[in-house]
Amino acid sequence: MRIYTVLLALFGIAIATGLAQGASIAKLPRDAKQDVANIVETPKKVVKRESDNTYRVDFKCEPRKPLAGETTIGLFFRSTTIATQTIIVSTSLPALKADGKSVDLPAAADIKIAVPIYSVNSLSSVNNTKCDNSFYIAGAADLSLVSIVTLGKSDSPSAFYKTLMAGIDIIPPLFSLFSGVDLPKNVADTLTKVDRLDAPYGALLATLSTGANQAISRPLRVGRYTVLTAFSKVTVDIYPIASMVLDDRFRTDFSASLKTAGTSISATDDPDATRSKVDGAVDDLGFHSTADHAFALFLLARRAGLHDEGMMKTLGKEYAAAIAEFPPKIRKLFKGMAAINADSVADVFSSAPDNDLPDVKQPAPDRVQNVAYQVIAVLSAYGRADPEPATPRATLVKALAPTGLIHDLTTANLLQEGSKVVPAADLAKTLRALGFRRFGCQVPTDDQTIKRSVDGAGWTFLAFKVEAKATAAKAADAYAIRVLFDKSKVAALRIFDDPKAYVIPVLVAQSYSCASLQISPPPKT
Repeated sequence: MRIYTVLLALFGIAIATGLAQGASIAKLPRDAKQDVANIVETPKKVVKRESDNTYRVDFKCEPRKPLAGETTIGLFFRSTTIATQTIIVSTSLPALKADGKSVDLPAAADIKIAVPIYSVNSLSSVNNTKCDNSFYIAGAADLSLVSIVTLGKSDSPSAFYKTLMAGIDIIPPLFSLFSGVDLPKNVADTLTKVDRLDAPYGALLATLSTGANQAISRPLRVGRYTVLTAFSKVTVDIYPIASMVLDDRFRTDFSASLKTAGTSISATDDPDATRSKVDGAVDDLGFHSTADHAFALFLLARRAGLHDEGMMKTLGKEYAAAIAEFPPKIRKLFKGMAAINADSVADVFSSAPDNDLPDVKQPAPDRVQNVAYQVIAVLSAYGRADPEPATPRATLVKALAPTGLIHDLTTANLLQEGSKVVPAADLAKTLRALGFRRFGCQVPTDDQTIKRSVDGAGWTFLAFKVEAKATAAKAADAYAIRVLFDKSKVAALRIFDDPKAYVIPVLVAQSYSCASLQISPPPKT
């Protein structure tokens, strides 16, 4: 009886603290409480999840006492009364019904993870109290861990459990990669199985809503949760991971996610444009580490038939170097990866700068801040001037290298030829001829916003295709220009029109106000 006394005491604490944190607790029949006491211990330190991180969620279960069928349990259970425990991760919370005897559970569409633990009555049981499951969630969306115990009616636990589990196995392994995030439409459209999850989760919820039930919820944070009932102890660990590809359990699913997302490249595509395209696609999938981006680009390039130097040029120096540092056990798994090593990277990238970009380490943003501001201010004044000045201000020419590169990475192919080398005196004229009349919204580039690791650029600003005297613009009018330096002079400008990867992060950082322009956010999709 001692364990029951302790559990009941803890159960009383759980009720008091659980309600304060948004838990929904129903009054189960008195004679059943001791065997379904539902207790959730939360991490001592509150660490919120971050939007750019990917997190692993590990469920590990262990039995606390035998289930029926293994030994006899309390006679207060009738053979048709079934105790069940299920743990879910959901975007919504359960709510206590008016009668106070049971709860309304989250909607099927809100469930991201479901792990049934056991189903038991006095005669038999179905036992998952030795579970070992792992899932991934991306970002900082509001999620809750919900432990549900149920007293239901059924002929046997096995029948109950079959209903509970019906169809859940159809979830592709890939689905775990998206748990806790809203899928981009271009990804969701290809995941035909995902929209079928409402049916099995609906059946699960219908089963759990039969009879008396109880649910305790806690906000999902980084750390360890312990969920206790008389029959089970479930430990739930949530922790950030550096890379999907370096995780042995889910590397295969990460590879499958690229196929499912429908991303492909061509061997004839411009390498920089390819990297930009793949970076955007992998970010859409919720993964942001250099290793994951490099691995994705390697797989897609291999499928496109690229190898040797063609593969290396597509990867670029940073991603090729990242693959060269993969552990040997991973490099042996993928044909062609072993050829990418420190020596081959040096051979390809040390002889000439890639795409004529400055082959020097980029200075820290604060060291060239004044130069970046001067260039943007002069470009802005030149773009707004009417008529067009014969020559730009001398301060612009002084801030530029004698000849500079305009590198066009837009889907619109503004320059047609992809890039253009222009004398310093012609830079402002060239940008104006492309239709850019307003410039501003300069921000230091970092991997939390606009991925400095793409090319090392320390500053990004926006150029707008609007009238010179415009006071408003749309997000679609904006192009991102990344600034590359050769020592203290601007040596190259790289133009992007990918809104999600390059434009929107700048607009968000500047609250959609830029160069005396009020910018309308893009429509939600």
